[in-house]
Amino acid sequence: MVERQTQTKQVVIFGTGKFARYAISCFERDSGGQLEVAALTVTDDSIEKPRMWGKLVTPFEDLEKTFPPDRYVMFVAVGPARKDGKLNGLRAHFYSQCKEKGYKLISYVHPRAEMGAETILGDNVFIPALNNIDHFVHIGNNVIFWAKNHIGHETVVGPDVFFSTGVTVSGSCKIGPNCYFGVNSCTADGIVVGSNSFIGMGVPITKDTEPGSVYKPAAIEPKDYKTPEMRRFESST
Repeated sequence: MVERQTQTKQVVIFGTGKFARYAISCFERDSGGQLEVAALTVTDDSIEKPRMWGKLVTPFEDLEKTFPPDRYVMFVAVGPARKDGKLNGLRAHFYSQCKEKGYKLISYVHPRAEMGAETILGDNVFIPALNNIDHFVHIGNNVIFWAKNHIGHETVVGPDVFFSTGVTVSGSCKIGPNCYFGVNSCTADGIVVGSNSFIGMGVPITKDTEPGSVYKPAAIEPKDYKTPEMRRFESST
């Protein structure tokens, strides 16, 4: 079931990029006072400024000394960057390191996301506004959604997956770990997407994919107004 927070939690966000900024806004503006961002953290060699967006930036290596895991929870705001040959591998790496330090990782569901009955979420899941998660969907750990995606009924999403915007996954699909779905990509019913698959922008998946598959959209060649297709607009009113 989707867990709704009942008291304010102090959150440390791993990351200082655009995703971290977006997460701060969602947590503090749209959680009904249930989440407050205490600080940001990245590795010591990645710190560029001592504060960003009004939040302290502290080295991850010594994080538990200042923000102990018995008082603070964490969220890893890292995109789909690869590590060790796996999509979303960088986020998965720091997710594991946060766990090793003893932190609980929270999941976030925006109040205007539609969540079906008996939906199961892992931790470090991010579901902002206008996403639609149908009934009986199971979403694994460390899965990130951007806006306006639809996940069909009884679909199972593995860990470490990234959905960009406008993705449609039809019902009863199985999405393997470490996959990436580009803007407006989609699947037919009952599709199995193999682990570490890259589904490019606007690509329809109509059959099962093998692990490590890459599907890119067909290139669109520019045309000028002298082509027959475009000349008809010269006389249109």
